Amino acid sequence: MPTSARRLNASRANGALSRGPKTEAGKQKVRLNATKTGAFAKSIILNNESPARLTKLRDEYYQTVQPTNPIERDLVEEMVISKWLSYRAWGLESSSVNYKMDEQKEEVEAKHARLKEHTRTAIAHKDMYDNSSALPQIQRNQVRHQRAFHRALNQLQNLRRNAQMQNAQTNLIPKTDTTSVPEGQTRRPSRRQRILLRLTAPQGTFPHPANVYSVEPDNTL
Repeated sequence: MPTSARRLNASRANGALSRGPKTEAGKQKVRLNATKTGAFAKSIILNNESPARLTKLRDEYYQTVQPTNPIERDLVEEMVISKWLSYRAWGLESSSVNYKMDEQKEEVEAKHARLKEHTRTAIAHKDMYDNSSALPQIQRNQVRHQRAFHRALNQLQNLRRNAQMQNAQTNLIPKTDTTSVPEGQTRRPSRRQRILLRLTAPQGTFPHPANVYSVEPDNTL
């Protein structure tokens, strides 16, 4: 058997034994590979856009935010998509203005002997606002994508903030130890414990302290 055929067969055999990445870094890398050819990229990227650039953007957001559940992952995806569409809108605006300046070049230079570059840009903008809705539409899209990005970011921050507050409230609930209270006696909590209990209890459900802290005699053996 030729050497090349043996190498091909050996490579196939080794590939069949693979069970995927073992380390967390490897798993993250494989997850992001789907961006290049998966539904995520196909639904966003235009034919003349770079899948590698979207992969890099998505990777950076996942590494920075590190979502821990499906809801957080969805919010990160929304942020990535909104930012990608913002990049596209920014590029469309500059390309549209450049195209208009090139189109006006001969006419503008014939009217003006001396013309600064920012004046040429202003003329192109004025023409596009007066005679076309393309530039205003692009700029409206920019605002829409920026709002979508910040909305997803705020939702993610609120989600994590609420989780932290719930954990903090759970940790504030005092743990009363009644093992050392004599039979038939009532152990009253400290003033700080009573305040914390009233703050953390649902409204209208806080019972009378005597019903909570009375200790029943323990008759079990």
